[in-house]
Parts: sequence; structure tokens; C-alpha cells
Amino acid sequence: MIVGDTGTKTSFALVARGLATQLIDLVNDLSQMQTTYDARGYASGGSDPITDSDILSAKITATQLSQFLADVWLASRIVNLMNGGTISGTIQGFQICDALRTDM
Repeated sequence: MIVGDTGTKTSFALVARGLATQLIDLVNDLSQMQTTYDARGYASGGSDPITDSDILSAKITATQLSQFLADVWLASRIVNLMNGGTISGTIQGFQICDALRTDM
């Protein structure tokens, strides 16, 4: 077992605090990205869907982008539940867990 002094423990706690802040900022940014994606109709079947040719230089396909944003949506709902929130609509907690198991 490694025993650290107060300075080492404080440094460790500060790094953890910084990472927690970065994580919350990232979750918020990803949530905003999902909102923008939906609002602009970028999803397949939307009013202005993103296609592979639209994002060719990004080196990602429209399907990959869509799947990433679906995962972001799911993760944001899980964070909401972890923070004591509820999810309105047809998605329920067990369905979220089932979706996670399926995705993994």
C-alpha cells in the first residue's frame, strides 16, 4: 500500500475535481449537440439530413454520427436519472438498461 502525504492527497483530489468539472462540461456540450442535431433536422428522415457526402472531409459516416448522437442521448438520460431526475415520454428506466445491454 502506498501512503501519500497531505500534498499528494490534495493534488489527487484537485485532479479528481478538475476531471469532474470536465465531465459535466462534456455532458452539457454533448447534450447541446444532440439538441442542435434534432432542431436542424439533421437526422435521417429529418428536414435537412446529414449525408455521407456532406461530411466526407470529417472522415466519419452519417450513420456513425447518428449512432454516436443516439449514444449521447442515452447517456444524457442516464445522467439525468443518476441526478434524481425523471424521464418523460415512453422511455423507462428498464428500457434504458436494455438498450445499454443491447448496444454493448
